[in-house]
Amino acid sequence: MSEGKYRKSRTSIKPISKTPELGIISQSENARKIRFLAQFDDQLGIQLVGNKVTIVSPESQAWTHGVRPGWAILTVRGTKVNPNAKRNDPDNAIHLMEEACKKYYTLEVEFRTRAPGCCTVS
Repeated sequence: MSEGKYRKSRTSIKPISKTPELGIISQSENARKIRFLAQFDDQLGIQLVGNKVTIVSPESQAWTHGVRPGWAILTVRGTKVNPNAKRNDPDNAIHLMEEACKKYYTLEVEFRTRAPGCCTVS
């Protein structure tokens, strides 16, 4: 497990190390990795079709941290998302996020913010 993580037990949330910072962990020209509180319901505030973000609820965690419609989920807690996976496949974005929320205090998601080569000027 990496630094700043918490593991949920049946009775409480147990710290593994110091409190993790929420928000943007890293970003590049085409991607952004964000750490959220692990609440996969209306609190996270995104709706997906496959691995694509279709709706981001205003004032949700996702909106606050800059997630926007059109982005694609690449990884959840380091596990690569299959964009063609069916709903209950182990590498489906929703399935990975739901499972991570059951086990951990934080949810780390890497998004592709735009397609490679998009919006470049020659």
